[in-house]
Amino acid sequence: MFLPVVLGGSVRGGAAAFDPTTLTGYVDSPYSIAALRGLGKLWQDTAKTVVASADGDPVRVVVCGSTDYTAPSDAARPLLYSEGSGKWSLSFDGVDDVIRASYTLNQPYTRGAVWRHSSPQNNSTVMLDSRIGDTAYLNFPSTNTVGMYGSTPGPSATAINNTWYYTAEVFNEASAKLYLNNDAATTGDTGSASAGGLAMGANGSGNYPCVCRLAAVLVSTGEVTGSELAIVRSYLAALAP
Repeated sequence: MFLPVVLGGSVRGGAAAFDPTTLTGYVDSPYSIAALRGLGKLWQDTAKTVVASADGDPVRVVVCGSTDYTAPSDAARPLLYSEGSGKWSLSFDGVDDVIRASYTLNQPYTRGAVWRHSSPQNNSTVMLDSRIGDTAYLNFPSTNTVGMYGSTPGPSATAINNTWYYTAEVFNEASAKLYLNNDAATTGDTGSASAGGLAMGANGSGNYPCVCRLAAVLVSTGEVTGSELAIVRSYLAALAP
């Protein structure tokens, strides 16, 4: 599960006081595009010879710990996007952009993200997918709605186009939860599928692409609750442009 990391004796200060890479349950994931850019972990090519660092640079590989998230082709590369004030995102075109990695993760698990989506949006747009059977989505099932979808439609919430949001999703079968910004959770049943990794910008097969920007993604084993959840949500909120 998520564990807070205290720097300077306090967890005050949001993102500055929390290092997700030291979480007990942390799974290699692009926790902050700005941080990974600063560390030189974004690459334009699979050989990792050309760093992606400038606004508009294509990103073929995102290196997170020992895991490489990779676009399947040059055409499918999202673009590095400057949000200003030192904040960065990956921009997906809704045509063929997708970046993904494979690993095994059983339920329950928690996923957090900082994102915005744009038109068009419908039940054929997937922003995040946990890849097994292409059935563990964060998607847009109807206009102005974001939802979790597993083997069945799960919890959903209102989300307006071209607006930044941060979410925490708990995939825990009949006890699935979706937290949007600082709102209370909506609950539902997303089914029992395990995670087979993470895909961003489309589903794990590259289908149902989404016009969206992602500033951060967190993946952890277990369900985050109580004060730990509050710290994680504060951290994600601080990363939102």
